[in-house]
Formats: sequence, C-alpha cells, structure tokens
Amino acid sequence: MENYVKGIAEFIIDVSGATRYGPTAAFTDIVKAIVYDGNIVLSIVTPHKFNDIDEEVFISVPTVIGRSIGLKLTNILRRDELMKLHEAARAVYSTYRGSIEDLIRD
Repeated sequence: MENYVKGIAEFIIDVSGATRYGPTAAFTDIVKAIVYDGNIVLSIVTPHKFNDIDEEVFISVPTVIGRSIGLKLTNILRRDELMKLHEAARAVYSTYRGSIEDLIRD
C-alpha cells in the first residue's frame, strides 16, 4: 500500500511535472462514488483514535465509499503498515499541538 501511494505520486510528477491534477482527480472519484453509490475503496482522511494520542487524529486510510462513508479497511493492512500509520498519526498530532502552542504564545 505504502509503495503504491508513493509510486503513484512519483508517476504523476514524472508525467505531468506536478501533482496539481491529483487532488482534483481524487475529489472527482469521491464525488462519483457517493453519487453513484459505488462502494469502492478510496484512501480518504477520516478520524482515528489511538490509545497514546489524547485526541482523534485525521489521517488517510483505505475506506469504502458509497452513498455514505463505510468501513475503514485498516484490517487489510499489514502490521508494518499499521505501525507506519500510527507513526504518521503521531507526527500529525505533534504538528497540530505545536501549531496550537505557537498560536497561544503569539
């Protein structure tokens, strides 16, 4: 999964010189899945709770998308992928907390 995500971004950059169309294509895929009740798997940002993080963290995971947001497919990820997902969540939360602290100080 991780290699695919990294590889597709590199491919898009190689072909078009940037990823400017990537977000638009992702948004289009999400809207189509909802409108047509596609029940397809897309990687979207959803809230997740981890025992060692005080608040929910919004991270991207494979999720079934149809008329509604369905199952988060974290159960199909390998253990090493789950560990990297957890590391990413910690990094996101750390950045968030640091930003809040900077705002409070200013």
